[in-house]
Amino acid sequence: MVNKEKKKDATLIVADVLSQTDFGRGIVKIDPEVMKELGIMSGDVVRIFGSRVTHARVMPSSPTDVGSRKIRMDKIIRGNSKVRTGEKVRIRPVEAVSAKRVVLAPQDQRIR
Repeated sequence: MVNKEKKKDATLIVADVLSQTDFGRGIVKIDPEVMKELGIMSGDVVRIFGSRVTHARVMPSSPTDVGSRKIRMDKIIRGNSKVRTGEKVRIRPVEAVSAKRVVLAPQDQRIR
């Protein structure tokens, strides 16, 4: 998936997911006020700038997070962006563009 960046960005504090049902789904949950500020909706894609850059789909966080400027992400997304809970990351909305092709390759050449 290729992404076209939009202009606005926000700095948020990394927090762990509240529910393990969110684990491994490739989503981050952010403060609904920040979503409004950036002009993004549920399911939109954001670029996450930590020590490394990664992408995730956005969902609104729980009402307890309103005004907290937290971004809730699972261990996989934190690992991909090389950040820890309590650290700050910058996010920027991007426009997701469909891939022209996808290449699948086996992990092990012994598989036939």
